[in-house]
Amino acid sequence: MRQPTTDHDERRKTASAHPQEGVNDTQPTKDLVEPRETTSAQSVEGLDEERGAESAQSQEKADDVSQQMSAQLREEVDNPCPKTEDLDEQREFEMIEGNVEFMEGIDEAVNEHDDADIDEDQMRRHQLELELARARQALRDLHSIILDLENQPTCASRRIHHGTTYRDGERFMCCAFCPAVGIHYSDVCPTVMDTTVRKQMMQEKRKCELCIETFRAGDRGCKKSATPCYHCRRYGHHSALCDLPERSQQINERLANARRSYQWYEERIKTVKTNFVNIAIIDGGWSVADSRDLRDLFVLLYLLVA
Repeated sequence: MRQPTTDHDERRKTASAHPQEGVNDTQPTKDLVEPRETTSAQSVEGLDEERGAESAQSQEKADDVSQQMSAQLREEVDNPCPKTEDLDEQREFEMIEGNVEFMEGIDEAVNEHDDADIDEDQMRRHQLELELARARQALRDLHSIILDLENQPTCASRRIHHGTTYRDGERFMCCAFCPAVGIHYSDVCPTVMDTTVRKQMMQEKRKCELCIETFRAGDRGCKKSATPCYHCRRYGHHSALCDLPERSQQINERLANARRSYQWYEERIKTVKTNFVNIAIIDGGWSVADSRDLRDLFVLLYLLVA
C-alpha cells in the first residue's frame, strides 16, 4: 500500500535529483569567504618580514656594540691610563690646557722681552763702539791739524795801541792810510787794520808797496828795496802790507781751538770706555765661562787699550 506523498517529500526529491544546482546555488557564499582568507595570509607574511628586519637590525646593533666593547677593551689594554670622560675630569683637563697655553704665552712674552733687552744692549754697545771709533778718528785728525798749524810760520801781532812815534824826525810823518801825522806808524794804524784794504788803497793811490810813499810800484830803485819785512823777514813788501800778523792770529786761534777739541775728545773717550764697560760687563751680565762673552771681553780690552 503506497504512502501518500507530501510537499516535503517533493522538495527532498527535487533536491536530490539536481545536486549540482544546489552546489551552484551555494557557490557565491564560498567566493565571499575566500578573500578574507587571502588578506589574513598577506598580513601574516608582512609581520614575518617586519620581524625579520627588526631581528636583523637588532643583530647588527648587537654586533656593533660587541665590536665597540672589544675595541674599548683593546684600547684599555694598550693604554692603561684612564680616559677623562667624566664631566668634572673633562673640565679639569680643559682648565689645565688653558693654563698651559696661558703660561706658554707668558713665556713667549718674557722671551720676547729678553730678546728686546739683548738687542737693546747690543745696539747700545754698537753705538758706543761707533762713538769710540769716531772719537779716536777725531783725535787722529786733530793731531794732524795741530802738527800742521804748529809748523805754519807765525809772528807777533801788531801792537796797534803802542805805535807812538818817538824819533824827532818822525814827528811830521804822515800815516799812509789815515790823515794822522806824527801820531803812529803806518804799520800800526788803528783806523785801517785790514791788510787787504791797505793794499787796495796803495793800488788806488799808485804808491810803492816797498816804501808806501813814492809813486813807484815795486821799483828796485826804491830806498826800501833792501829792507826786509819786520814781520815775515822777507823782501818785496812793506811791513804795513804784510798779512802774516793777521794769519798768525788766525793760526793761533785755530791751534787753540784744536787743542781744546783734542782735550775734549780725550775726556770723551774715557767716558765712553767707562760706559762701555758698565754696559758690557755689569748691565750685560757677561760670563767668563761663555766663549762668546770671553771673545767680546777680548774685543773690549782691545778697544780700551788701543
